Amino acid sequence: MRKRLALVVHPASQWHSAGRLHQLALAAVLLLTLAGCSGIEPPWPDSDTTLRSIDVAYSPEKAKLFEELVADYNRQTGVKVKATKMEWPDMLEAAAKGEFVAVSPDSSIWLDALDKAWLAAHPNSSSAIGTTTRFATTPAVIATWAGREGELGSVEERGWGSLLRRVKADSSYRWSHGSPKASASGLLALTAEFYAAAGKTYGLTKPDADREDVRKYVAEVERTIARYGGESDAALVDYLLGDGQKVLSAVVMPEASVLDYNRRAKGSQLVAVYPVEGSLMLDHPLVLLESPQLTPEQRRAYLDFARYLRGSEAQKLVVANGYRPVDVGLDLAKAGSPLKPENGVSVSQPNLLQIPAAGVLDYVKQAWATGLKRRANIILVVDVSGSMGDNNKIARAKEALNSFLRQIPSDQERVGLSTFSDNYQEVVPLDALAKNRQMLEYSVSRLSPNGATALYYAIWSAHRTLAAKPDPERINVVVAMTDGLENKSQDLEGKRGAPTLTTRNRNDPSALLRALQANGQGVLVFTIGYGADADMAGLGKIATSFDGQAYRAETDTIKKLYELISQNF
Repeated sequence: MRKRLALVVHPASQWHSAGRLHQLALAAVLLLTLAGCSGIEPPWPDSDTTLRSIDVAYSPEKAKLFEELVADYNRQTGVKVKATKMEWPDMLEAAAKGEFVAVSPDSSIWLDALDKAWLAAHPNSSSAIGTTTRFATTPAVIATWAGREGELGSVEERGWGSLLRRVKADSSYRWSHGSPKASASGLLALTAEFYAAAGKTYGLTKPDADREDVRKYVAEVERTIARYGGESDAALVDYLLGDGQKVLSAVVMPEASVLDYNRRAKGSQLVAVYPVEGSLMLDHPLVLLESPQLTPEQRRAYLDFARYLRGSEAQKLVVANGYRPVDVGLDLAKAGSPLKPENGVSVSQPNLLQIPAAGVLDYVKQAWATGLKRRANIILVVDVSGSMGDNNKIARAKEALNSFLRQIPSDQERVGLSTFSDNYQEVVPLDALAKNRQMLEYSVSRLSPNGATALYYAIWSAHRTLAAKPDPERINVVVAMTDGLENKSQDLEGKRGAPTLTTRNRNDPSALLRALQANGQGVLVFTIGYGADADMAGLGKIATSFDGQAYRAETDTIKKLYELISQNF
């Protein structure tokens, strides 16, 4: 609080002469001038400028930990922390708009992207990355089911090499890591593969990533993957708690997420495998965002919160929540750490790899997107029934489809387009984008709404197209988008060999699910629901039964939804 300075006239003082009055006036002006220069507040009415809180965004996978830390800190301080949980893409967008004083993503590997987004939005400004405080770490591990860790060999050989050998020997062994475009653990997994291929533990460079033998090894590992999870690590835990165990034999995730899963699971537990080739750490930074609007009071509040996070009480909460502390002197056992073999993890420090420079990480990610990742066969199935003409839905669908096509960087991906209303129509046959990208874009521009909604028949038809010619070298995907309820497929049963697809309850997809199972396995299904009439419960059941996800397409989020879906393949 700034101090007040008042001009006081002693009672015994007498000011009779004009000269004395003139001196008094000059003194008053001098004091007011000094007040303005020194930060001392002049005697005018108060204005409420006291800082009450700072806004901080944090990543979802550490929600329990961060909320406990904020609650404990806020009990001790006058300036509170107002915390908001946000997925990384939303955090990136909000930070670029200057909506937060600080952010806490799951890894510092995102800070270069954050700075680029800020500079793109504010071309004449300087870097947005200010003081950075790391308060919790956790290694990226290969998680497998308890009792099955021996499938990856002995403890001394478990890692990327043994995983590759296992998948080659057993095609039913399905594993996953997150998309390097959106998942920190996914990008760290990919980087660890490059390190393993190069035979290094630090100093990975672009020339290393360009070596023919390195690229061949990484491509070999990546092309055994069953799916690229577009979800966050928090959503990945929820996925595994659902049907994930039926689908995946192993998955890359943070060690802390293994503990989170095991805490919440009622059945089978996970076991963390620490690759013998080495692991990379997620370091959970708290980052001050520099902007012209940042005030000294906000900066001080950030620094106070940052100091708290590295203090002993906060570090005990970090440990109790399954993370590794930055205070290396902290006794994990006394702090109540769940890092114990009986919880599926090891208290020992894994063999650590060095995080490469930001430019190398970008180079690795680009190499993956354009040549090393497992390719996909994708059939886009679009509702063009009459109701899609309402509320500009068909225009938004076209925008989303064009956005989706732009996000596929490699012309080696195969994409097809089909539509449905009263019937199902293959508009653009499945083919490499190098051959049909222009036809896809042209066909999207000509979509127009009319007719009923043969949703189940359309999904079955697209699914059968992919299942009839299984391509083990590619991820096979159906993306179905609709705005309404199924109301026409019953009339098409028997056509093109279609079995029973509907029940008396048109919201019940059980007959469709049986028909899809009969088509064969290995095809992922994603569903998009437009508008209030979309049957999200039914769409969700269809998608999750075939290793996909269902999304509701809102006007302001449709581009993000398609970006998220495209990260799965």
